[in-house]
Amino acid sequence: MHKRRTVAVRPQSRQNAEINVTPLVDVVLVLLIIFMVVTPLLEKEISVQVPATETVEDVSDLPPDQLVVHLDDKGEVKLNSEVVAADAFLGHLKDILEHRGDKTVFFQSDEGASYGTLVQLLDLARRAGATKLGMATEAPDKPEP
Repeated sequence: MHKRRTVAVRPQSRQNAEINVTPLVDVVLVLLIIFMVVTPLLEKEISVQVPATETVEDVSDLPPDQLVVHLDDKGEVKLNSEVVAADAFLGHLKDILEHRGDKTVFFQSDEGASYGTLVQLLDLARRAGATKLGMATEAPDKPEP
C-alpha cells in the first residue's frame, strides 16, 4: 500500500516584531529637501515703493445746497439747522425742492429716535418731490459761529 508521507512546514525565520523605519526615513528626506529648497526663497527681500502722502481738505460745514433732515430722540425735526414742525414738514420741504435742480435729501437720526417717525419723514420727503434719499451715519460738524 501507499506509505503516507508527512511533511512538516517550519517557518524559515522568526517573526519580526520591529517597526519598519524605511518609509519614515523616505518621508523625512523628502521634507528635508523641500525645506532646503524653500528656505532661500524666504530670505529674499521685496522692495516696495510707498506713494507719498497727500493732504486731504477737511470740510466741516455743510454745503449751502445740501438738505439734511435731522430727527432727534425727542421727535424734533430740523431741516439743516432750522426747526420744522412735523405737520408743516411736507409743505416746507416741497417749497424748497420746487426751486432746486438737485432733489437729494439726506436723513440723520439719533440713536433713540423713533423708527416709525423716521419712515414717515422719508415718505413725506418722497411725496414732496425728493428723487434721491440718503442716510447720514454720523453727525456733520457744525460750523463755528
